[in-house]
Amino acid sequence: MRNSLKLKIGILISLVFFSNFHLVINNNPPRIETTNRNEDYLHEPNSDVSKWLLMVYLDGDNEFELSAVDALNEFESGYSQTSEVDVIIMIDRIPDYDRSAGDWTNARYYHLLPDNDPMTIGSKILMELGEVNMGDGSTLRQFVHWTQGRFSAEKQALIIFNHGKGLSGISWDYSSNRDYITPNELQNAMNGLHVDLVVTEACSMGFLEIAYEWRSFTDYFASSQNQMLIESLNYQAVIEELIANPSMQPWELGEVFGRTYMEVYTYCTFQTFSVINCTSLPTLVDSLTNLSVELSNLLPSESKNISNIRQSIEGLSNSVVDLGTMINTMKTEFYENQKILSILNELDAEYSNSVLHNFNSRSSQEKTGLEIFFPIDNQSLSYWEQYVNDSLTGDLNDLDFLNDTQWDDFLINYLQSAPIIPSEIHDIYFLRMNRKYNLELNGKQRSVFVFQADMKGIYNFTIEVTSGDIGFYLENGFSSETFETDFMYSNVVNPEQGNIEQIIHWFNPGICYIFISSLGNATGILEISLSRTKTIEVNQEITGEFPPAVGLIPPKTVHNYYSIFLEPGNYTLMINSSWPVGLEVSVINQQNRLIVDFLYGIPGENYTYQINLVEDHLYVFGFGSYTGTGSFSFIILMDTPTDRISFYMVILPITLCIITTIFLLSKKKSKE
Repeated sequence: MRNSLKLKIGILISLVFFSNFHLVINNNPPRIETTNRNEDYLHEPNSDVSKWLLMVYLDGDNEFELSAVDALNEFESGYSQTSEVDVIIMIDRIPDYDRSAGDWTNARYYHLLPDNDPMTIGSKILMELGEVNMGDGSTLRQFVHWTQGRFSAEKQALIIFNHGKGLSGISWDYSSNRDYITPNELQNAMNGLHVDLVVTEACSMGFLEIAYEWRSFTDYFASSQNQMLIESLNYQAVIEELIANPSMQPWELGEVFGRTYMEVYTYCTFQTFSVINCTSLPTLVDSLTNLSVELSNLLPSESKNISNIRQSIEGLSNSVVDLGTMINTMKTEFYENQKILSILNELDAEYSNSVLHNFNSRSSQEKTGLEIFFPIDNQSLSYWEQYVNDSLTGDLNDLDFLNDTQWDDFLINYLQSAPIIPSEIHDIYFLRMNRKYNLELNGKQRSVFVFQADMKGIYNFTIEVTSGDIGFYLENGFSSETFETDFMYSNVVNPEQGNIEQIIHWFNPGICYIFISSLGNATGILEISLSRTKTIEVNQEITGEFPPAVGLIPPKTVHNYYSIFLEPGNYTLMINSSWPVGLEVSVINQQNRLIVDFLYGIPGENYTYQINLVEDHLYVFGFGSYTGTGSFSFIILMDTPTDRISFYMVILPITLCIITTIFLLSKKKSKE
């Protein structure tokens, strides 16, 4: 009987304890998967032949995750159900940057369906792949081969979205040791496969060397010579036009990509986009080889003259030039050399046949369609020394252009005798707080400043633009970790978006560089000061606006900071955004210690962060959007004071156990 009584008491105590433990564990609601699921992994081949098949390779396995999801949503918004156009999308995600659309982190194949909800993905899942390496050419090959084996179309296009780094390659995958696909690797991956059009939404892929390399698997190549802002191409507009006219040719679809891209930016500055006819490139390359031979024949006696010609070719880079601008400059400089002039005229004609469409903005007028590697001297080889040194291995391995032309031979001869051009030295100024500095920039000029933050705090960098167009960005200096992110910038387009450039952010003590640039003559006034927080109270809702973004790039890094005195207890920080944004959140305590620093993509619903405080403190809550656009609301709710939590979780269970024990003991005595 005594053992039975002990057992009953033990069971009751366990039930009381675990019931309270269960309530604590389930205090946070479960994550809800908002993305639709489909177990039809073995998709049967489609016997119908559509007009167009688009294969979209969205590498979101890096900081572009939110942008990749948004690109898929753009396709869905512009798509109408039709048998004329099929769109198959491969997308890979990463855990760190975006919570939207269900926050899954693996790779998937989708069959595009119409959906106007920007917070979810409505397309049909064809296959779940787990984690894959989007920076491996074999992953892209598998996607194209799988899609072409199941969907038939008269014309096909491959769109690749992610980082681009010119001759180095495209599609960086951060989960796979930052692997990427080199130009030759992609050519090998597509061996035996063919698409009519390749489109890259990636920086600086518009090289002759790349277009020539990829001529083996595509007839037309559309890309940008310059950097591209995140989420630059207007996929909604592109798919709408294609569905309205599914009979368009590959070069016409390339033109739609370029034209709608430029239309996104009402105040274009550096944007470029071109459509190249790859089938005409072998003839162009032959003409370039003829030019290479004649230029080599002038060396070394004409090294100084060729160096002067190279310096006179308009552009911002010391390692690459625009091919069309180079041809026109050389035609002017070699007007007395009839043999070279004749070759240049022939090359110019072939180049005109190759560039079918070219879009450039007001500050990129020298861009005519394709770049080519042409370092100004042997100190300007950038990442591509292998171009002129075949004993090295790297990104340019087995590049067809280097095997089929003599352009690299000319460069080797030229660089051996070309004079070294001294780099432009920028004056560096050290700035102090609460002083106004007059800025005066001439042409495409950049000024460099240094600022030392002596204490932790919220710093406000403001430029009042009085004329022209100025932008600036900050970088940590001298191994400092003055701020958490790699760099911060302000790039408001003046005068359309106002005349104030501004960065407001939390700084640790340290040194940072301030780089200020313009695209023409400009003036302004720079000032650095400390910003004050806005004092708020518990349960007080705050509303505001994120700066409007161009594409998904915010025009300026401006964070909102609020201070509040909080007693010990459990609190919920809640931020609601009207549009999917990337959110940077920080919570700073009284000792100026950063205790929370997260990057989140907000799916248009409340973002919540649970925080338990054990001391009375003045806290600073800061947040800002690194993708811009939309309104927000912000509130801090008190869930349960600490003493009440202790009562429910500790005192109450013990009290119940004692009462139960007394009851059972008294019942035993009454029976005796």
